[in-house]
Amino acid sequence: MQTLLELLRKGEDFLRKKGIEKPRLEAQLIFAHILKMSRIELFMHEQKPLTSEETAALREALLQRAAGKPTAYILSEKYFYGRPFFVSPNVLIPRPETEELVELALQQNLAGKNILDLCCGSGCIGITLALETPLAVIDFSDISAPALEITKKNFEFLITQQEKVPKSHFIQSDLLDTIVTQRKNYYDMVISNPPYVLPEEYEKLDPEVRDHEPAIALVVHNPVAFFSTMFARSFAVLHSGGTLLIETSPNLIELQQLLLKEMGFTDVHYFADLAGKNRFLKGVKP
Repeated sequence: MQTLLELLRKGEDFLRKKGIEKPRLEAQLIFAHILKMSRIELFMHEQKPLTSEETAALREALLQRAAGKPTAYILSEKYFYGRPFFVSPNVLIPRPETEELVELALQQNLAGKNILDLCCGSGCIGITLALETPLAVIDFSDISAPALEITKKNFEFLITQQEKVPKSHFIQSDLLDTIVTQRKNYYDMVISNPPYVLPEEYEKLDPEVRDHEPAIALVVHNPVAFFSTMFARSFAVLHSGGTLLIETSPNLIELQQLLLKEMGFTDVHYFADLAGKNRFLKGVKP
């Protein structure tokens, strides 16, 4: 019977030979998840013999990773802003750039504000804002019913354990089409990580993203029509002084600035991410 350390080293070597980046980290994450240990505990119990069931589970997970399946989907988990979020192929895997979007939002006084997480996916943006600003009330909207179910699951796991649970709504809607009249002039902020990958860019994406993450959450086929609709409806549901804040592509940001101004937004600004790319866009309803 092989020990934990022996199998961990074999797993790391296997991933390295398959061309997986950071094979040591990837192997440790998989082993820690399957064996229900922290990464530190793996080395505290390195001589632990593994059962045939554990070995089989590890082998299957390593094979999936070698075939290109993202680790987050294998583990059904991705940390965002220091918290574990459940993920599946029905939602995008949360990324560090989106944490920067949250940071921009938190620079505003959100206490007691009504906020909409539009195109919410896993709910990582809105749930994080709710946890960082307990008095804020967050609604969640997505076109995908399976994505909303994941948002609810994360909400129940991360929010309902709090002393005061916000009265959030989970709304299946295509860019606010079902709620634009009911929520007119209602929100203080609409925040979103919408689809912003152009079709020609999508074909060039890393296969791990292109072949596994949901295209509906990535690709925008007609940017002018899509963002004109998104911005017009966001304008309608925001009250005077309300803010629209989005993550986007540097290739679209100039077009989006023009569209925001055409829709009536003022104080239109873009912000660079930590890599120096113009990634975030803000507009205010006068």
